[in-house]
Amino acid sequence: SHTMLFLASIGPPAVEPLIQALSNPSYYVRSEAVYLLGQLADNRALVPLVEAALVDPSMLEPVMEILPAFPLSKEAEQRILGGLRNPSWLTRKSALVLMTTTADPRFARPCRKALRDPHPTVAAGAAMCLARQRSPQAISTLEHTVRHPHHQVRCAVLAALSSFAEPQHEPYLLKALDDDHY
Repeated sequence: SHTMLFLASIGPPAVEPLIQALSNPSYYVRSEAVYLLGQLADNRALVPLVEAALVDPSMLEPVMEILPAFPLSKEAEQRILGGLRNPSWLTRKSALVLMTTTADPRFARPCRKALRDPHPTVAAGAAMCLARQRSPQAISTLEHTVRHPHHQVRCAVLAALSSFAEPQHEPYLLKALDDDHY
């Protein structure tokens, strides 16, 4: 909208009104606010953007796109980690997606722990988060999780391992051909 573009054109004074727009009932207004906050890349917007993505699944993708424009603050990190403790599997999954987007090494341990989440979509998200970590410990954790009892998690683990394109993962990937769920 013209109002939103005008707000963005005035720079830092627009941050607070754009943050308020994150709670607007209109998806269009909320997503435009996310986009414009990403353009401004003002650190005051980071925590409200993280909260918007955790509370509203429709905001996850727009926030993912602009998140790399911000340095991860301790407060934003704590909000994302808090999302992993939420009773809603959807919020836990959103937290993992945000962790995957940042690929911040501070999230390696919580991603490993999330592989044991009772909801397979969350555990599968943890596998993808570990794939972005690309550390020896992340790879080892994925290798030890390849026999997870749920096919959705096994599939995500194998996709994560295949993203490394390492010869030592070939036996895991070949074994998957015998699994009816892949």
